[in-house]
Amino acid sequence: MKKDSISSRIRNGNSLASMLAKYMNKRFGYEFEPVSLEEDMRDMIDFRCAKHQRTAQFKCRENKSDIIFEVMRFFPNYGIYEVGDGRDCRTISQYYCCLSPDKRRVIVAPTKVVKSVAENELLQYEFNQEFISSLVARAKHFSNRSIKLKRNDLGVETWFKIDEGQDTLIYYKILIFIPYESIPMAARFELQTGQELLDETTW
Repeated sequence: MKKDSISSRIRNGNSLASMLAKYMNKRFGYEFEPVSLEEDMRDMIDFRCAKHQRTAQFKCRENKSDIIFEVMRFFPNYGIYEVGDGRDCRTISQYYCCLSPDKRRVIVAPTKVVKSVAENELLQYEFNQEFISSLVARAKHFSNRSIKLKRNDLGVETWFKIDEGQDTLIYYKILIFIPYESIPMAARFELQTGQELLDETTW
């Protein structure tokens, strides 16, 4: 059930992202097109705008107005934890294009700014072997296999999570939940009166 739920959210998110790209193309004259699956997996890019030669990730969550930024991974290996970059640290996209859950507001933020928010949160921790072990032990006591480490004054949250995906080896990760409104230097606009994102005839 959990896997089906995750797959459903991914499909819905991808569908919304495609509609948002079409909307931005029509309203602003962009030329966003989806990238190949290889580029998506290798470079963490969702769309490329041929007109401006810019790349972007599109984030369209259904219930939250934040970016889930995976910043670190820990892989257990014979009693020690090997540390690696999270998937979002590896993105080479230039922008994040985000849609609010009510599908009325769009936030466009430079990737370097989003990364800076995540990196600033990490500065508060030293992820040595002892600390990672303690986080793993604590997370195992919760049904969602996660623990919140901190929430700052802007609502940015840092979480530790055990990843138990069906298609990967078990690993652990640090996630930074970044509210759209907390991102500095982001452009924000609303759909025009009478426009509905899911109804192209209203554009």
